[in-house]
Amino acid sequence: MVTEMRKWKLWLLEIIIILCGLAVFFPFALLIITSFKTDHDVFNFLTVPDFTYFDNFTKVLEKASFFQSLGNSLYITCLSILLLIAVSSMSGYAISRRGGKLFNFILMVFLSGMIIPVQVSMVPLFKLGVTLGLANTRTMLVLLYTAINIPFATFIYVGFTKTIPRELEEAAKIDGCNRFNMFWRIIFPLLLPATGTVVVTTIFPIWNDFQYPLIFLRGETKQTLVSLIFSFKGQYATEWGPVFALCLLSTIPLVALFLLVQKQFFKQVTSGALKG
Repeated sequence: MVTEMRKWKLWLLEIIIILCGLAVFFPFALLIITSFKTDHDVFNFLTVPDFTYFDNFTKVLEKASFFQSLGNSLYITCLSILLLIAVSSMSGYAISRRGGKLFNFILMVFLSGMIIPVQVSMVPLFKLGVTLGLANTRTMLVLLYTAINIPFATFIYVGFTKTIPRELEEAAKIDGCNRFNMFWRIIFPLLLPATGTVVVTTIFPIWNDFQYPLIFLRGETKQTLVSLIFSFKGQYATEWGPVFALCLLSTIPLVALFLLVQKQFFKQVTSGALKG
């Protein structure tokens, strides 16, 4: 009887997992199917897609600013992630090692940034960008994405740094290593699981962000790949076929990146979990 109950629970769990997987995959499958339809058949779900129809992709690739937008997305995303890792890892290390009321208060200040709605700071940030001469520049977006994600990333690094024995730092001090070299040569390599977590949780929102590029950047040559979608919207009509094709093309770099690093990522996360 107990064995039968366990089997039913396992079957039920498998069914739930399959349904969740289908729910996650369905939008992506719909995106692929719709990309191979004409504008007239985009919203006709009974129409069978023609996978030899590449006109939508041709319109996107022939757009003069497509590759420029792709370069902008890569530049902004990569630089934001690198800057975020550098700043948040050092701040997380300092907060976790120093301790005390002052640094606990600093950590609370960092965490309070996570509860402030992004929309509240839109106008002040835009005025700040104009004042600093960073309006309509990619640097503005890099700084914005870095600052927005610092609270969460710092919180992650603080937790992981506390699991690293202090004896490693004491041994490095005896060997004459200064604190800066100690962090980057000894501590930071041990924070790879935390770094993987930060990268995965921030790269997708940064790459897929539509709001900030639309507000802070002007002109098609300065738009990111996602915000370029807006250029296919006309005054009276929207080219939905190219829109879906562009959405599909914009997901390919992230999917390729995930497929390349998934083994290393899960290995690092698992090793970090076992270590903790």
